[in-house]
Amino acid sequence: MARVALASQTATADGITLTYTAANGTGGNSFDRYSKLFVTNGSGSTVTLTFTTPQSVGGNAIADKTATVAAGATRVFSLEDDVYKEPGGKVWVDFSSATSVTIAALAD
Repeated sequence: MARVALASQTATADGITLTYTAANGTGGNSFDRYSKLFVTNGSGSTVTLTFTTPQSVGGNAIADKTATVAAGATRVFSLEDDVYKEPGGKVWVDFSSATSVTIAALAD
């Protein structure tokens, strides 16, 4: 399955209630690198996220970044650094499991 783009939502002076969507477990998701990624893990097990890093330094590939979201928890990620910039200015994220994992992106 292909990577699924996640549209960024915009807060106003009145605030925002984020709309979450299911994470794509087979092809991952992409989102604007100037957005914050909210990940809620409604499953009973910890989920590992992998943020790809297509950049290199001195000909050496930069290792992908991994992070975890505990069962029942929500974490927020900010990945504006150029090392995460994929084609089109997006950040790519993959999930070890997407069962009961929902995501939302909030524009800065």
